[in-house]
Amino acid sequence: MSKGHVLLRSHKIDAAIKEFKQAAELAPEAEAFYWLGYSYYLKGRTGNVESRRLSRENFDSAYEADPNYSPTQAAPEMPAE
Repeated sequence: MSKGHVLLRSHKIDAAIKEFKQAAELAPEAEAFYWLGYSYYLKGRTGNVESRRLSRENFDSAYEADPNYSPTQAAPEMPAE
């Protein structure tokens, strides 16, 4: 997870997706799904329709894993827009 956060802060979205995807496969928990979804969300902002779909899918998985999950529990500093 921490490697994914570092990559995300460095605007290396595709590399962050790879790390968060691996984290979600190893430990299918809300945090991993949330950050994978957030990474896909950022990629989807460029108009990538598939990334927007995957973003929603992973956000749904996060809240299925833990309906009370809040990303502020472990939110790293995110890149400025």
